[in-house]
Amino acid sequence: MEKQYEELCVAFRQIILHFGRMAFQQPGYVTAVLHETAPQTDVFAEALQQLDRADAYRCFINAAPDDAAQQQDVIRTVQQALAAQRTISPDVNGCLLALGEALQWQGEDWKELLAKPLVQPKEQAKNDVSAAPEQEEAAKVDYKLGDQIVFGRYPMSEDGEVEPIVWQVFCPYYDEGQIQLISRDILDAHAFWEDKQTPPENICWADSALATWLNREFLRVAFTEEEQNEIIECKSCLYQNVPSLLGGEEKLLKVNIGEQFDIEKLYEEYPEIADEILQAKVTPYAYAQGAYRDPKTGNGIWRLVGFGGSRTERDDDDVWCEEHLAFVHKLTQTVNPDGTLDLYGDSTYADYVGVRPVIVVPETLFEAKRDENA
Repeated sequence: MEKQYEELCVAFRQIILHFGRMAFQQPGYVTAVLHETAPQTDVFAEALQQLDRADAYRCFINAAPDDAAQQQDVIRTVQQALAAQRTISPDVNGCLLALGEALQWQGEDWKELLAKPLVQPKEQAKNDVSAAPEQEEAAKVDYKLGDQIVFGRYPMSEDGEVEPIVWQVFCPYYDEGQIQLISRDILDAHAFWEDKQTPPENICWADSALATWLNREFLRVAFTEEEQNEIIECKSCLYQNVPSLLGGEEKLLKVNIGEQFDIEKLYEEYPEIADEILQAKVTPYAYAQGAYRDPKTGNGIWRLVGFGGSRTERDDDDVWCEEHLAFVHKLTQTVNPDGTLDLYGDSTYADYVGVRPVIVVPETLFEAKRDENA
């Protein structure tokens, strides 16, 4: 088991390097990334979920990365909390120690980790001659961020005339054999949540009015039954659980919306093209449905999954958010008309915030549609 803890520590470090330490502030995010990108950590699935529920990841963020004493204090605090909840176990404790080690600065060896892919390549069977390297290379779909295809149809004009939807690659590193796409334009406007009598702590993405609308009305209008079957069901990494953000049943959806880390990673890794991807025109139909449109540029604001309420100039922002949780749950993050991320966001009830649906499709479908559109 010692080797598995070392592998887990490496996986934690890679998340930090690829997504930043702030990734550990989002409930469920680290566990979801590990599940998708580091199959060897599946044996620790339950233990990692226990750390999530104990808020262990966020606790570590508050300790200086180069202060081992602070890290040890956090470990002891989390261990005590887990013991009080009767959820401590050798696996949980081992994962906790691996996390603590990963979050401490390790020097030059981190550069070597950063050069490695986050998604570990699967080992090829020795007797599998059909998967020769040259054949794999030939079969690989060549695409990059921002590449576009036409897929599905939706009302575009003010009078509701249906036209093809243009999608562009939103996450070129999504998953093996799959491509994440986002609509090029803001297609509609819709509130995130509609029932104002719902307790704020119960507001979440999976049960939201927006998620329901996207996976019913939008899906039915935009795609034929055959096209719907091509779309891959997946989860949004953040806030997918109900009623709590840390527990409940996971829901798989065919249509999602973007997340904070999608935006941050675009600006971090593709600064030269991020603005082009994140600035979105409002279609005449969406404007007629009430979507806000900048009078000068024609761009709109569009909604993200994550809860808002954060202001970069506010001291101890995380503490403020914890103390004003009911307020935070009534806001979601948004993207401004100029493509910048707005962590403060807008009201979950606002029906003027634009919608840019996000879907995941097989690479084969992307390639076929691109050939059709050529």
